[in-house]
Amino acid sequence: MAPNPPSPQEFPTPCGEVLMDYSKDVTKLGFSLLELLSEGLGLNRSYLKDYMDCCLLSYLLSNDKYISVENRAISNKVGSRMSVACFFSESPWQSSKLYGPITELLSEENPPKYRSTTVKDHTSYLHNRGVDGTSALSRYKI
Repeated sequence: MAPNPPSPQEFPTPCGEVLMDYSKDVTKLGFSLLELLSEGLGLNRSYLKDYMDCCLLSYLLSNDKYISVENRAISNKVGSRMSVACFFSESPWQSSKLYGPITELLSEENPPKYRSTTVKDHTSYLHNRGVDGTSALSRYKI
């Protein structure tokens, strides 16, 4: 839906306007969450907005202050299951920008635990390794 959302007329009639409203609400929620996460790390409320285009896991940026779990969704044996993924980013897939632990969180007592990487390299790694039930965390550990 971003940065150039389609017009509501490009969607089926019953859901065009609803999808546009939903997208705006998800964006607003995403920015609110980034503000709260920034505040929780002791940073300026707007700090993580600069990392909006980063799909890397929270433990890398926060140097383990925030941890993330692998998605292990299990479907019911009866009935169907539908999931809708929402990615809050600005399509950084080809960017060469490096992401690593936030420097303001590092100190002699809290050195970096992860090496920096690009979103492109991280995404490529995830796609090529497949689903094996293990975390990608070890790839970035220093």
